[in-house]
Amino acid sequence: NNQIDDEVQKFSRTALTHSSQALQHAGALMSLTGRFSVEELRTLDLSSRAKWLALVKQHALGLRTNIVLLQRELGEALGQHRTDVFAEPSIEDDAVLIQTVNRLFTTASAIDQSVRATLSLSNNPGSAAKIKAAQFWRSLAIAEDLASKLASIK
Repeated sequence: NNQIDDEVQKFSRTALTHSSQALQHAGALMSLTGRFSVEELRTLDLSSRAKWLALVKQHALGLRTNIVLLQRELGEALGQHRTDVFAEPSIEDDAVLIQTVNRLFTTASAIDQSVRATLSLSNNPGSAAKIKAAQFWRSLAIAEDLASKLASIK
């Protein structure tokens, strides 16, 4: 019985860690995009813009990695599979980049909230339904897609 409890606690800690780290990367992306207006981004010199984009890509990749690991952990435990979503539009300019980061932060926040509600120590009836719902799995797929697009911007 203790071994089962230990495995459940380990699983919960791992999933909560991935969810939390994804949200931290999303917060860092919000901070990075909040530093400059679209006009200010247009006027950055090439070196400064390259450094800024490198940070955006780094956090987008970190977020994507944690979302993929969270999908794997939860998917294996719940017998769920990755949900495909319609491809998000490509990021053509700074305004779309900022909108993408905003959407990604909102999505990562909702994912983290669902994971925390489900895996917290409290016995909240029906909370497990949140991470079994199709919307939750769509959110994971959307977050992965948006983060991938941010990680590959030029």
